[in-house]
Amino acid sequence: MSSTPRADRAAELAERRRQLQAKCAAQRQQVARAAGEIGHELAKVDRALGTVRRFVKKPVLIAVGVAVLTLIGPARLARWMGRSVVWYGLAKRTLNALAMLRQARS
Repeated sequence: MSSTPRADRAAELAERRRQLQAKCAAQRQQVARAAGEIGHELAKVDRALGTVRRFVKKPVLIAVGVAVLTLIGPARLARWMGRSVVWYGLAKRTLNALAMLRQARS
């Protein structure tokens, strides 16, 4: 028995400190990942709010929107909007693929 109870306790505390520091580092990484994901989602919300603000500042667009809704009806407008979302997504993916092909050729 060459070690003293005091030395044993110091070693236990040092090991516990290392464990806690490793746990804190892992938790910091988890928080950073979560914050990044939240920031990404909030950026989408900010863009949407910016679009709404720009739209609200232009009363002519609001009047045109109301007129279109009145003329074609809400059901047809909903169908057209659904289709336009699909076409927009398709066009965006196609343009991204073309841009990647151009970069690969360069």
